[in-house]
Amino acid sequence: MLCDVLGVEAISEPNQIQSHTAVNITQNTNKGKLFIRVYPKLSRKLETGHIMFEIQALSLFSSKGINVPVPLTLGKNLYLEIENQIIFAYFYLHGTPIRRSELSVDLAKNIGLFLCKILEISVKYSREVINEEPFLNSFEYIVQIADKIEKEIPYLKNLEIWNSMKERTNIHVNILNGSPKGILHADYYYENILKDEMGNVVGLIDFGDAYYGYILHDVTIGAMEACVLENEIWNLEIFNAFIKASSPFLIKNSISFEQFFETLMADCLRFAIYTISDTLKGLFDEL
Repeated sequence: MLCDVLGVEAISEPNQIQSHTAVNITQNTNKGKLFIRVYPKLSRKLETGHIMFEIQALSLFSSKGINVPVPLTLGKNLYLEIENQIIFAYFYLHGTPIRRSELSVDLAKNIGLFLCKILEISVKYSREVINEEPFLNSFEYIVQIADKIEKEIPYLKNLEIWNSMKERTNIHVNILNGSPKGILHADYYYENILKDEMGNVVGLIDFGDAYYGYILHDVTIGAMEACVLENEIWNLEIFNAFIKASSPFLIKNSISFEQFFETLMADCLRFAIYTISDTLKGLFDEL
């Protein structure tokens, strides 16, 4: 049915993958490989926060020449509503996801430079963003989840590292006041970054966690993800290469070392929360 709406011809059987709340479908067509997302019609959902915001983010970046998934027109809109579902689709992009084993100083530079292009567009996002509750996976939401986990696992209050991370979140809230806001990808992870055969960064995928907030988080998340090699060991040479490449954005927006460092530390809480996956599974459903 969707192929008919898009005016393409299916040349293989569809492959269906169930994620937390969405059904992801891949389909080979005569015009390329199609990726279809089918979501229940909810105002909030685990993976992306707000479906419409994800679509808006993709539309903005693609219109500015950034190689991201381009939502396809389905009838009169970039999405299709069918009963209790919302559907949108796009074709696969050129490029290969980066593997951890490929991370290097040169690649970190390219990843940092590409992020600067993303951030320059992100801060110009002009639509008014009104949401009564934090975007799912936003930093504010992660803090809420941390509070719930603490109630479920009281022992955490006895751990110095947990208390230190919680304290950092309070510092972080105040220290970022006045720093630029915009669209955060929120998962600037090497496997979501595409490169060509020459090692050039050519695209970015998976805006499923995108939200509106302080975009310095994308720099700190990117810095951590670009330099963590095998055995979860940080390579400081790679870390420094990423930061140096990202420095034009930091300097232009008067981001201080203190702001960067405190945000980096606060995002350690984010990854701690993600790590406690078994506990989170039930907690997300209760919110």
